[in-house]
Amino acid sequence: MLQIDRFGKIAIATVTEAPRLDATNAEPLGSQLSEYCMQYPGSHLLLDLHQIEYLSSAAITQIIKAYRELEKQGGGLRVCGVNPYVADVFHVTNLDTIFHSMEDVSEAACQYNEDLQTAG
Repeated sequence: MLQIDRFGKIAIATVTEAPRLDATNAEPLGSQLSEYCMQYPGSHLLLDLHQIEYLSSAAITQIIKAYRELEKQGGGLRVCGVNPYVADVFHVTNLDTIFHSMEDVSEAACQYNEDLQTAG
């Protein structure tokens, strides 16, 4: 479900296999995110959602769990590639203020790396 590639100081996790993240596949997503957090504690993850057309509360819960775990370990999680529907979901839930979403994956990855270099 996740294809993870390194890009500088961050990892880009692209959600594949399903255009919908809902109750039927939120648990596998959460499991993969949790496994990543355990394997790479304190890392910085950019979650690429460009293939996602629909995002349910079950999937959002899994993303928030990963965000909290990485933050607790000194890392972080951002999202990118969100379509207008997913962007609205993040806006309505105020998650857009937490995840610093950018549309373009390349720009988001470059910006995330720059922010990490500036921070220290």
